[in-house]
Amino acid sequence: NLNTNLDYFTHIVPCGIENRGVTSLAVETGSAADEALVRQRLVGHLAERFGFSTEWKEGDDARAFLNAYTA
Repeated sequence: NLNTNLDYFTHIVPCGIENRGVTSLAVETGSAADEALVRQRLVGHLAERFGFSTEWKEGDDARAFLNAYTA
């Protein structure tokens, strides 16, 4: 949850812990999360952890890459 509207989660009891609620990165840091930056850092950390390399593609480049990959 980055910038999620948490109103939808008011009836959820996370992990059965009654006195705690669902949260988001925006709530915890006090400001809106930059979703593109979070995505890039998360993918980078996962790639490093699992021994993969990454190459960022955006817009038409990304669509062409995905079309070629899934064809």
